[in-house]
Amino acid sequence: MTVLSAPSPRAESEVEFTNVDESLDEEEVDIVGSGDEGFSDESDDEELTKRKARQSRYDVAFIFELLWRTRKSPQGAGIWLPETVVFRHSHPTGWYFTNHDGRIMKRNNGQEHFISQKKILEVFDGATGEVTAIFVNTHDLDGKRVAGNVQYFDRRHLREFLYTEDPNRNGFLQKFVSVKQQQYSNASLQTLHVNWTRGVLRSTNVESRTNILKVTRRDAEKEQHRFSYARAELRSSVQLPVQSHLLVKIHECCERLVAHVSAVTEGRVSIDHLIAYFRVGHQGRIWLNFCSSVDVQSAAAEAEALVMSPPARLKGARMAAAALAGMASGGHSHHPGASASASPRKAPLGLGPGDSDHPPLHAHGQDSNSRASESDA
Repeated sequence: MTVLSAPSPRAESEVEFTNVDESLDEEEVDIVGSGDEGFSDESDDEELTKRKARQSRYDVAFIFELLWRTRKSPQGAGIWLPETVVFRHSHPTGWYFTNHDGRIMKRNNGQEHFISQKKILEVFDGATGEVTAIFVNTHDLDGKRVAGNVQYFDRRHLREFLYTEDPNRNGFLQKFVSVKQQQYSNASLQTLHVNWTRGVLRSTNVESRTNILKVTRRDAEKEQHRFSYARAELRSSVQLPVQSHLLVKIHECCERLVAHVSAVTEGRVSIDHLIAYFRVGHQGRIWLNFCSSVDVQSAAAEAEALVMSPPARLKGARMAAAALAGMASGGHSHHPGASASASPRKAPLGLGPGDSDHPPLHAHGQDSNSRASESDA
């Protein structure tokens, strides 16, 4: 059993919501262009980056990539994923979303350098004063890419975030999903924390968590170039009964996710256990935010190769096979490539964007399972 999971963070109220400071070589840093000082919607647009992202050994966000692939599972996983943009050192490495048919697609596939601040703001929409998006920070720990904290934004603060230069920006940005519009400050948010284990329904544990958003206060002198955001504080948690209709639906979502991952990797990645975060949106639709912990039943080297995050896409099965072989032996692959536009086509195994943790909830469960800060997309 290969355990692939994020570390167990502190209780949400103890989590420090600050940017992760990583030591990077100059050659590896991707800079986000600062388009304008006033962050007006009419600002000239800029590409977020033109550099390739650095390779990381393990990335929880590999789930996003595998959910997008459909070659061996043409019907898809039947999972609804919010607009999700993955960043590696400020470089957008993937933009996933769910179309009206319920299939997970990719925007600007193979042309991620065209993803811009203006486009993100246009798609994420929202308004000042209401929760528009969340950003899950990620960082390297013991050779794995894990989540650190969750930040909430309304439209104005999202714009500040996107146009603020930060070469160490790693993680993923998600459009906020909720049954109704949520105020940006002192809002009460609901998130579902799921602990799923292969087997019977009774082994699935679902907690409904209530969080309160609190806007951070910046020190004008010390942090005048930093953006503001809100963080979630856990207020209550209720475990759903096994006979709950919502628990049954979430259990089925996890079953479909696991079956899909196994299909698109031709059985090489078999998930035995996972911790994930979901939200309920309009008309009772269940949305997956991300998985903060995944236990894979596979040979260690092979499982690691399948969930690594190469710096660029590879063209063709031959290149993909060569890349995987290099990864398994500890080498790095640097074959740039471009795929088609937003379409559920299969990408080479081993690809994974940004990185992840969980929404505004704490993950709990078995020893190696991680806990995440409370937030959701």
